Amino acid sequence: MRAGFGDFMETFLILSAVVLFVVFLLGGIFLMISFVWKQLSKGSGLSKLAASFPSSYKPQGRDFSLKTIAVGSVRYRNCVYITVAAEGLYIRLRSVFPFLPKTPPLLIPWDRIRKFGETRIYWSRAYCLEIGEPKIATISVFGDIYQAALPYLRK
Repeated sequence: MRAGFGDFMETFLILSAVVLFVVFLLGGIFLMISFVWKQLSKGSGLSKLAASFPSSYKPQGRDFSLKTIAVGSVRYRNCVYITVAAEGLYIRLRSVFPFLPKTPPLLIPWDRIRKFGETRIYWSRAYCLEIGEPKIATISVFGDIYQAALPYLRK
């Protein structure tokens, strides 16, 4: 039995509705992730750091790849490139979601960083660094980065 034009149109309309539903669903998910990412950046202080300390180059120094840090209370797990250099602390976030706006690399001069105290990140000891005067944000790093930065830090 041959399918008629009406059957074809019915199938076409159903497939079109399914495709539109998937497109709107993915668009909604994208908007939600984008909104949450912006709120986390604002809440942690990362957006203020990006506005205050953007960097157009990566300085020479000791490199740490795919590290975990916390900016404020937001943790960036295994997605941060850090360089401890004479010019300052260079931080670049690996883009977790390629379609989200990227945070520019940061180069925070040592005279804007001071030791603040200790904390815990994932049940491991980490060290808090207070950025700016007045304070813009806090960054918590693990011991290997802290030890490399220690000669440059002020009390």
